[in-house]
This record gives sequence, structure tokens and C-alpha cells, in this order.
Amino acid sequence: MARWNSKLASAGQRLRAVAAHLPALATMHGEQAKRGLTLVETLIATLIMALLASATMSAGRVVLVMERGAEDSWRAAELGLGLLEEVATLPFNDPQSGGTSIGPELGEWVPPGNRALFDDVDDYSVWNGSQTLQQKDGTAINLPGYTRAVSISYVTAGDFSAVSLLPTDYKSITVSVFEKGDLVETFTTVRVEGGRDVDFDG
Repeated sequence: MARWNSKLASAGQRLRAVAAHLPALATMHGEQAKRGLTLVETLIATLIMALLASATMSAGRVVLVMERGAEDSWRAAELGLGLLEEVATLPFNDPQSGGTSIGPELGEWVPPGNRALFDDVDDYSVWNGSQTLQQKDGTAINLPGYTRAVSISYVTAGDFSAVSLLPTDYKSITVSVFEKGDLVETFTTVRVEGGRDVDFDG
């Protein structure tokens, strides 16, 4: 009898032990469920962060492109307006011969030389962009890839965009700035005989 009592007591202890572990097991299952939900949330948060990072990088690239575009425009303005001013401040016609033909006079230009001997507006018509970027005396300007071209033509008094085949009192001066062969910007003014240049579109 004592043996059965001992066995019953032992079985009761085991049942109580199992019963005692049931809440813990339930808690573990609950925690696993919570961890599963947290994992889903983490994946969603990771996806959102990846999308935000991608958007931020794209925005950064846009800003870099805009900054590069602004820098190119600034350089083009400096180069174009500088050369335009150089041309427009010279005499309307050649001061020695008084010639009215477009282009440099004999001895003023030996390709691919510099502009040092240019002494009137239309001498610059031969500056076609194939020359290296340089000052008037031939000193190089250290901006690799950039070139400038000049176009000179007579225009009519009533319409500065209308080219005249005969000499008039108006010469249109257009300076084009290129980077690696691509046109960046153009600047135009009209030089009046006996007067200053007139802003046209640049």
C-alpha cells in the first residue's frame, strides 16, 4: 500500500510539473508568433528604407546634374561674353584700309594662329571653333574641352536677324561656346558703325 501511495505521489508530482510548464509553453508560442510578426514588420521597414535610399540617391544624382549644368552655363557665359566684348569694342571697319569685306586683311591671320593682329570686328569671322581655347595673344586658357566660334555678318537696320549681302551700318556678332563639340550657349550683339554695340539676344 505504501508503495502505491509513493507511486501516486510521484505521478502527481509529474502532472503538477507538466501543468506548471504549460503556461511557459503557451508563452513561448506567443513569443514566436510575436517574433514572426516583427520579422514581417522588419521586412516591410527594410523595403521602405531601400525605396527611400533609392529615391535619395536619385535626387542626389539630379542635384549633381543640375550643379554640373549650372557650372557649364557659368563657364559658357564667362567665355562667350568675354570674347563678345573683345570683338565688339574694336573698330567697325579696318582702321588702316577702311575695307568693308568680312574677314581679316592680308597678314592679320595665319591659321591656326592667335587673334593678336585682329584690329576690327569682322576679322573674327575666321575664328571657327577649331582653335584651342586661348586669350587674344595666344595664351592658353586651361579649360579642356571648351572651344569658341565667332560668326560675323552684315544685317539690315530694320531687322537685326536679316542678313544683308551688301555692307550696312550694322554687323551682327555671334559667339558660340562648345564643350567637347556640343553647343553650350550662344551670345549675340549688333555693332553699329560709329557707335556702341546693341544687345540683340544675348
